[in-house]
Amino acid sequence: MHFPQSRQIQTHSGKTATRSWRVRSASLRAAAALSLAVLGLALGSDEVPRIDKIERLGPDAVTIHFDTLPDLNYALQYSDDALRFRPDRSEATWFSLFELPAFPFRNHFVIVDQVASPARVYRLSTTR
Repeated sequence: MHFPQSRQIQTHSGKTATRSWRVRSASLRAAAALSLAVLGLALGSDEVPRIDKIERLGPDAVTIHFDTLPDLNYALQYSDDALRFRPDRSEATWFSLFELPAFPFRNHFVIVDQVASPARVYRLSTTR
């Protein structure tokens, strides 16, 4: 079974973006690490955009932590159906939780999400 962990996508504005997300399975985590290493080479750095930590905040909320690199636009996205099996191999439905324009400096963000689903998946998308 093929589970891409990071891939190039075309945005609505025609720019190229790389999307990646955190996974739980060891074999999928290894594939994600390889994809992120390739992304690091593409960015000219061994640092890659990623979600650093997700913490529970009470019974119905989480905090999502991530660092930003200079000169990249960020979109934190979520899906409530990404883990659902789809026999037709259709794509999951993703929604933007937080969008951030490019800044000329590094930063750290902590975003709060009110979780309505028992299984929500997050990904961090970047564009130049």
